[in-house]
Amino acid sequence: MTLLLVMVLAAFSVVFSPIVVRVLDRKAGWPLALIFLAAAYFLIREAGPILDGTPLTWEVVWIRDLIGTGTDVMFSLRADALSLFFTLLALVIGAIVFIYSTEYLPRQKGSTSFYTIMTAFTASILMLVLADDVLVLFIGWELVSLASFMLIARSGSGGEAGSIRTLILTFFGGLTLLAALAIAATKAGTTNLTQILAADFWADEPAITITVAMLIAVSAFTKSAQFPFHFWLPEAMAAATPVSAFLHAAAVVKAGIYLL
Repeated sequence: MTLLLVMVLAAFSVVFSPIVVRVLDRKAGWPLALIFLAAAYFLIREAGPILDGTPLTWEVVWIRDLIGTGTDVMFSLRADALSLFFTLLALVIGAIVFIYSTEYLPRQKGSTSFYTIMTAFTASILMLVLADDVLVLFIGWELVSLASFMLIARSGSGGEAGSIRTLILTFFGGLTLLAALAIAATKAGTTNLTQILAADFWADEPAITITVAMLIAVSAFTKSAQFPFHFWLPEAMAAATPVSAFLHAAAVVKAGIYLL
């Protein structure tokens, strides 16, 4: 239930942010940061078994009989040592950035959109790194791209062109990821990520393995701003300093690394 609690806290922060901004204005970063730190605390309490090799899991049936295939899609979460690290990275750095934002943001101007999108981004990155189902992973991946686009675009005319180019490029990476996940799920006969990675076809069908690997690499390179897809990152820095620090330095680039 810890993973469910972490996701519920992240989702609650999105709903809570417009309310707390109305009361505290830019100081809303303090209670929102406390929510992130609370989620990190609950995860750290479970870190011992996770680091010893016992992943933390939670799942519930999300979509029954997907497109008549007889396959149920699960909203499945899994925290192993790697995803634990990336989750804590997002929560702790996110909390620090939110605290910084309480002094950085102008008073009575734009704090609602800032905190709402930033909390939505945090929830999206948590969904991505904790996903144990390829559909959940893909949705988290695309929500990260949308949040990035909106946070760059809200910087005004200076970020408009960069936000559009960023959206186009990262959505292209989303399409290659969708193709890779569809191939892998079809070959494995399941959408469960752990089962897909343990499937036999990776060794039995090297052509499929190479194809999926290349598609995944393109997806990761677009998100991580690797050559030749690197040009979006300097343009994305038109966004506010907390956005650049959290999204484009601490989280979005790391999302591509995590995918690999």
